[in-house]
Amino acid sequence: MIEVFITNTPNQMSGNQMIKCLKISFSDLKIDFDIETPIANYPCDHSILRVEGAN
Repeated sequence: MIEVFITNTPNQMSGNQMIKCLKISFSDLKIDFDIETPIANYPCDHSILRVEGAN
């Protein structure tokens, strides 16, 4: 299953820290992060967090 989350994470450093913390608690998940990916119908850029796992 893949879950996609829209976040307001401001930069890659914060994103990397968030991924590190998530992987400590959820080591079996694949976690990917994109900074400032434009999303249609939103007034500003947002960050995308994708999480993939068996459950």
